[in-house]
Amino acid sequence: MSKWNFIDDSIVFDEESLPNDIKEDIKSLKEYDKDNDFIMYDACYEGIETGAKNLLIAGRITEEQYRGIERKYGGYVWH
Repeated sequence: MSKWNFIDDSIVFDEESLPNDIKEDIKSLKEYDKDNDFIMYDACYEGIETGAKNLLIAGRITEEQYRGIERKYGGYVWH
């Protein structure tokens, strides 16, 4: 069983080389997940998704990283 409420921890991708700004956003997302605060989680994820798209377009993250973010953090796993 996952320790997360909304994050799919079975999704693994290269998060270590993500830019620091998106790493900080993901930290916030994890806090909202721990608090089981879906409203703030969803609002924060929307910002992360937009930021990730911009980073992908700018060539600062790979498509694999973008898809990893989308699947791991945006899939809303319900337990």
